Amino acid sequence: MVPGQSTGWHRHDLPLHARILPSSIRGDDGDRTYRAGDTFMESMGHGHDGHVVGDSEEKLLTVLMGRPACPTPKSNPKPHGP
Repeated sequence: MVPGQSTGWHRHDLPLHARILPSSIRGDDGDRTYRAGDTFMESMGHGHDGHVVGDSEEKLLTVLMGRPACPTPKSNPKPHGP
């Protein structure tokens, strides 16, 4: 993803661990910015969005935990409200 780009609203139905490689990304709640080297578990079962806030291309290493043929991330509409 390039600077300013968004992941788009999506959800995960399986546990997913992520590691930020270069740059940084901010979650849709705006409370946390993840930087190169940070690891985290993505939220599961509800929609979320991420935004590249660094000045270089974003690369994210993800590990999905499940079994073969399990569903991958699904698009999810942006929630309504404030």
